[in-house]
Order: sequence, then C-alpha cells, then structure tokens
Amino acid sequence: MANFLFKVPLDFSWPIGKIWEGHICPYTCEFDGERYSWESDEIKMLHYAWTPVNPSPGEGFQAWEINVFDDRGENYGGYPESPVFSTLTELCEWCELHGVTYMDSQLSKEKWMEILSGKPFNLETGS
Repeated sequence: MANFLFKVPLDFSWPIGKIWEGHICPYTCEFDGERYSWESDEIKMLHYAWTPVNPSPGEGFQAWEINVFDDRGENYGGYPESPVFSTLTELCEWCELHGVTYMDSQLSKEKWMEILSGKPFNLETGS
C-alpha cells in the first residue's frame, strides 16, 4: 500500500475508504495460487488493455491509499483517505490529527508535507 496526493475538484465527493470506481477493472480472472485462469483470450486481452481512471483533476488536495499495482506498473484499488482540502497544509494537519499512517508509522504535519510534496523521505532515519 502507498499514500498518494491527488488533486481533485474542491467539491469532489467519494466515501473515504471505498475503492474508487475508476480503479476497478471489469475484466478479471481467477487465480488458484499458482496460475491465472482467464474466461477467454478476449477477456485477457481486454484486461491488459484496460487503464485505471483517476478522478478529474482540480484545485483540492486529498490523500489516497493505493493498494494494488498490476504487472504493468499501473495502480488501482485506490481510495480516498481524507476529505478534500483547499491547501496542502490543511491536508497534512488533518493526516497528523487523524492518525493516517505512512508505512505503519504516524507522522507529523511537517513529515506529511515532505512526503506529499514529493521530497525524498527515509522513514528509518526520519529525514
């Protein structure tokens, strides 16, 4: 699982913790622990051609958790972890106050600012 910053419309409304519909691939297969079993070659082809769709971009800031990366490096299975905020600072304050975790660690507002603004961050050293 990974935390991501999404820029969404300020009035974007999707339940916190509910997987975003644009991240649900309609073309799936069965996995028995060893191999994939596709209903047909067409379904398999459609699965590999499918691309997740993120929410429309906007001026708001929202923390998301992405919990699935497929073998093409595409992310999906994501959902909002926070409400939408008008500033990154407000979002980071909310993440600290509500105990949103990064790799199972609770972080300060300042550390959230570093992570969500794209600065490199080492959880082990805290820098």
